[in-house]
Amino acid sequence: MRLRSGFVSNSSSASFILQKKKMSGELMDQVRLFFEQWAANERPEEEWYFSETSDSFTGHTCMDNGILAAQLHDVINTPLIWTREG
Repeated sequence: MRLRSGFVSNSSSASFILQKKKMSGELMDQVRLFFEQWAANERPEEEWYFSETSDSFTGHTCMDNGILAAQLHDVINTPLIWTREG
């Protein structure tokens, strides 16, 4: 598995982990709302699976992730660490 700091585009699979320990409650609420709104838009070409644990938010998919990456970056305004198997 390769780790990359930043965005991976045109990827056949992608996943991410957002650690909560440095996030404010307001930022966590913004991430939750983003996930809810993303899921409500029913983008069959961009099917993401989101989950939340006590210490992190996670997401994964098998598609081109460029659009989600750019929009999520706008919400949290911080670099993301994306993983890609290969």
